[in-house]
Amino acid sequence: MHDKLLIIDGHIPGKSKVITGGRAIQNGFNGMEKNPDYKIKEWTDLEVLIKDLAETEGPSDEKANIRNDVENYFSKILYHMGNRKLPVNIFSGQLTVIPTPLPQLVVISKIDNAVKEIEKNFPELLEKLEKLEEEKYLEENFHPVEATFINEIQNGHKYKAYETYPERELVNRQNGKSIVAQAHKMIQSAQKSIDIHTPYIYLLKEEMEWLKNWLREDPNRKLRLLSNSVYTSDGGPIEGFVHFEIGPTFLKDPEWEDIRDQVEIWEYGQLADKRLGGDKKIGRLHGKFIIVDEEKSIVTTHNAAPRSRHYNMENGFVLHGKAFTQDIVETFENSKSRSHLWGSEEWQKIRDHSQVKFLSKTSEISYELMKKKGLLGFL
Repeated sequence: MHDKLLIIDGHIPGKSKVITGGRAIQNGFNGMEKNPDYKIKEWTDLEVLIKDLAETEGPSDEKANIRNDVENYFSKILYHMGNRKLPVNIFSGQLTVIPTPLPQLVVISKIDNAVKEIEKNFPELLEKLEKLEEEKYLEENFHPVEATFINEIQNGHKYKAYETYPERELVNRQNGKSIVAQAHKMIQSAQKSIDIHTPYIYLLKEEMEWLKNWLREDPNRKLRLLSNSVYTSDGGPIEGFVHFEIGPTFLKDPEWEDIRDQVEIWEYGQLADKRLGGDKKIGRLHGKFIIVDEEKSIVTTHNAAPRSRHYNMENGFVLHGKAFTQDIVETFENSKSRSHLWGSEEWQKIRDHSQVKFLSKTSEISYELMKKKGLLGFL
């Protein structure tokens, strides 16, 4: 399970709100690390806040999107027959399978203590919350969009998945709102540009062939891929997909030399990063979204990696709306300003940097070993 989903008043027409995206409930995802060694590694991320339409707004098939689709999805997970409620050990505050007294009081106490610690250590957070209330952030300045909820709930019932790097992937017919299927559909509708922003980029061979042919059809088309570099990633061998498969396929194959100027592959991080001895805090990349023709987008919890495709339950939204999409484009540009081009001089200097060289080599070796053993499906 890899979902991140907050539903507010999901049953109330015109009041329902949903937040989803990449951010986990952890200090490093919320700018709240206290340890300076971890502070410079904090994640950048992206979520969407979607507000439901009132009963009198929008076409009838859009009114109940949040109230029905998202609530039903959450309920299916919550009431899955394999779930069980874990009580809290009153003495340690840890979850345990042994029934103990007063679990709710322990949880309430721990939440109160956590809130007090946040107020003490991060007073700027309270100021930001007050500002959001003053600006009526939850009520005003929303962009109108056509939103469709998508997910990978079928992965919760899989017993087998790919273990090797497959040539192609069949469309999942068990779930018409599969994120992968909807991403394929949106990308195949592209006329001008495709931007993919994800912590770990993984494309099947047939997907790369389709993209190359799409580029060759029109020399004005652009493809931009942006993911973590070997030193900003937390996945080790998964960076090998870019290093051994994606980069060479698009930018080194002599049969496709004519499309190279149409492709940009960006890796997050720069030589100016504090982690490499510079003076710039860059952190790590964690936002997951796709932009097509700067008019429509997909924002999800889904890493473009094998586990998200085949194992994890994920969710997100297909979002049609030009004004909203421009905000997502700005996020892509912000990430790009903290990145370097794959295969560039800076790319090579980073891989050869004393702080990165060992990591680069171990990433390459582990990727090749996992590929040889047929284990890439677990990345």
